Amino acid sequence: MECTCERTEFRSELELVRRLRDDMRQKLEARALTAMNTTGDQDERIAAVLHEELRKLVQKLCDVMATIKARPPRRINCVERLRVTESITESWYLDQDSVLRAGNARSREFWLYGYAGRMVAAVFSSHNDIWFSLHLEICPGAVDDMLDWPYSMPYTLSVVPPHDPQRSIKRHIDLRTYHVDLMLPHFGKPDGKPNLPYGSTVASLAYMKQLFGSDPFHLTLAMEF
Repeated sequence: MECTCERTEFRSELELVRRLRDDMRQKLEARALTAMNTTGDQDERIAAVLHEELRKLVQKLCDVMATIKARPPRRINCVERLRVTESITESWYLDQDSVLRAGNARSREFWLYGYAGRMVAAVFSSHNDIWFSLHLEICPGAVDDMLDWPYSMPYTLSVVPPHDPQRSIKRHIDLRTYHVDLMLPHFGKPDGKPNLPYGSTVASLAYMKQLFGSDPFHLTLAMEF
């Protein structure tokens, strides 16, 4: 399955600053030229002040642009949402038959805090039972060179029953608390292909069917900032 994610937020941030910078430069230069073309020495002094003001403002905007370029996009792209919450959740409705036939399935690619990734669901046999597991798979992204590696942000994998959300099953994975070896191939910067998935067993398949009946499995991944 191809990773097909829109990756425009980071570019939009830079373009917004560029437009603001250019608009400010044009307005201040127009004011300065008007002052110089009117009434002599006093206005020339005003023009000089305006030019200095312009220089400082443009420098400040250039500094902002440099900060945006240097900062991981995960701290930029979601700034409006971070004012309300410190986590972002992706949902996936998985047809039961598809994962049972293939043994595993992958969600669409999503884009959280600059990282590209997707959920991976799998079924496997163990101890005379069939189990359902859920994982995060880090994919190659357009701005990987600007992100922190190895990946270490906490995330929570959940199954959410449609008729009784109170019975949701959650698996919280904090790589720093668990002392996971972050040098494993699951967490490094992707090298042209998705990393190995990393997650947890959620429940037996029999219990999943009790929760969902014949409905698609509602699966979520919440990434925490």
